[in-house]
Order: sequence, then C-alpha cells, then structure tokens
Amino acid sequence: MKKETREILAPPPLVYGGAFALGMYLDSWLPLRLFPRSSRTFVGGILLGVGGAVGLLSLKAMRQANTSPAHSEPTTTLVVEGPYRLSRNPIYVGMTALYIGLSVLLNRIWPLALLPVVLKFINIGVIDQEEKVLEQQFGDEYRQYKESVPRWLPTR
Repeated sequence: MKKETREILAPPPLVYGGAFALGMYLDSWLPLRLFPRSSRTFVGGILLGVGGAVGLLSLKAMRQANTSPAHSEPTTTLVVEGPYRLSRNPIYVGMTALYIGLSVLLNRIWPLALLPVVLKFINIGVIDQEEKVLEQQFGDEYRQYKESVPRWLPTR
C-alpha cells in the first residue's frame, strides 16, 4: 500500500489565521459590533473551550493511531476513534469553533463575514484533496467510513 502525502492548496491554520487577520484589518477600517458584552464573553468562551478540546482530542487520537496530522507527512493509519467517530474532520471543526469563538469574544463581525469563504476553501482546497488520497490509500475501508461519518458534524 503506497503511503502518500496529502497535497493541499494551503495549510489550514494559515487559511484560518490569514482570514482572521484580514477580518481584523477590515475591522480597523470599519468597525462593526453585534454582541453585548455578557453574551459574547459566555458564548465566545464556550466556543473557544469546545474548539480547543475537540482539536486536542483529535490530535490525541491521531497520535494514538501513530499517524501525523501534518500534510507533509504520509498518513499511516485511518483514524476512526475519538472525535473521528462523529466527524471525518474534527480538527477543522475545532478550528472553526475557535475562529467563531474568538470573533464573538472580541466582538468582531468582519472575521465572521469571511468565515464562509474560509469554509469553502477548506472544503475544496483541503478536504477534497485529503479525501482523494485517503480513498486511494485505504480504498473500501475509507469509502465505508466516509458513508457512515459526516464530513463536518452529524445532522441527526
């Protein structure tokens, strides 16, 4: 079985971080606010906590499976335990929750306005590419996993 590296358009942390920085830059030109302090602190804090926990649990599951989350390294194992039972991409779910949580906590609308572009890029430029490699590498095992676990979050 050939172990391939995952060819992606840009590293996901760079995509999320770059969009957030652009949103903050836009906010410096045209500040827009939406949330009152009490609700933004609570909601933003919850989202940051959930996003961080999901990300850490996902990385732990990958480590336990002896595979790397780095796109520059080959995938050695199909991880289906931990958060990967609920989402094929829990690290991106975690990054998205962190992104939203920080936007809400800082009460910045521009980063939130850019989030749909980030998610579209992650879907097309990262996840689609990763899934091609995983399907080539793991075949039917990955196709079955793909059919039983949603890309992002469960809808039922």
